[in-house]
Amino acid sequence: MNTGLVDISYSLIDAIFTVLDGNVTYLGVTYPVYKSVPKPAPSTYVLIDQINSIENGTKDFFIYEGTVNIVIVDDKAQRGDKKLAHCILNVVRGLLKPSRSSVPVLVFGYSADSTLITADSTLITSDNAMVDNGLTCVSFTPGVYNDFMELSDTGYSRIRLIDQYNFIIN
Repeated sequence: MNTGLVDISYSLIDAIFTVLDGNVTYLGVTYPVYKSVPKPAPSTYVLIDQINSIENGTKDFFIYEGTVNIVIVDDKAQRGDKKLAHCILNVVRGLLKPSRSSVPVLVFGYSADSTLITADSTLITSDNAMVDNGLTCVSFTPGVYNDFMELSDTGYSRIRLIDQYNFIIN
């Protein structure tokens, strides 16, 4: 059990980044996954974006509910490729939610001195583990999906697919 109210946002981003292994491969081409987009950015990438969450528990037991957006961006020379973006999105979905009832194994931790707990309650210990954060992802389900065609920094059209996931972490 988690004993204190904490901001889980960046730990959730790190956990999803770990599940996606820092990149996504489609048809033999590897596309980077970012926690924040570098400048200049590659033409096609995956971004673990906005997290909205609320603490919604009792006075002794913290439960975090919210959403996280995973964004696929394709900003090629003339026009973003919507089909490619959708195919990359399907790879991401397969990694995050391989079956209807599965919950991704998200590893949460706040410092190098922590004992980390995965979604299936498996204990993973870092080199000098001492403290149990006790966070467990109990629900991770697809939510709203949006796609956008917008003007990129280079003046061409860019495709942005935003896949939102709902989560409950306790």
